[in-house]
Amino acid sequence: GNFSYMNTKLSVNRIFHFSLIITLIIAISNSGIVSKEHSKGTIKNVITAPVKRWKILLSKFIYLILDMYMMWFIALIILSIVSGFKFGFGDLFDPKLVYTGEKVIEVNYYLYLLKNIVIASIPVICFLSILFFLSTVSLNTSLTVGVMSGLSVVSFLIWFVSFRYWFPNISYTPFWYLDCGFIFNN
Repeated sequence: GNFSYMNTKLSVNRIFHFSLIITLIIAISNSGIVSKEHSKGTIKNVITAPVKRWKILLSKFIYLILDMYMMWFIALIILSIVSGFKFGFGDLFDPKLVYTGEKVIEVNYYLYLLKNIVIASIPVICFLSILFFLSTVSLNTSLTVGVMSGLSVVSFLIWFVSFRYWFPNISYTPFWYLDCGFIFNN
């Protein structure tokens, strides 16, 4: 028969599949991070401030990255609570056994998750860079939302098709790594 085992840690490990969802949420909510200042006219106040333009843009990009990590952190808390109620909280406080190549060591489970969330965020940061570039260059919020939402969905479809039919050259693009849940589980 088909046997499926699930515990709290396996359920919480699904956090890595949130890459696409977080990319879509940020694309929709923050795609006008630069372009809205032009459409609302607040850019005049920003430009007249004695701050260099690159510092303003860098602070906005750092905000995007912090917003992404905050969403992942909130999702991790919610997923831990829901999984804990469903399967029990005791499993979450047991250490994770990690094979280092030479030996097996015990690692705090949440530190292990946080390290892998940082790794899983690399393709999302790539998409945030594209979003930020489009918002800065196009100055059109609707265009940026449309392109980023479409790129997020298309990249997931590219990942799914390449996973299903294995196109080896796709692994050199960020599209292949968008669903890091698959990579970490295998």
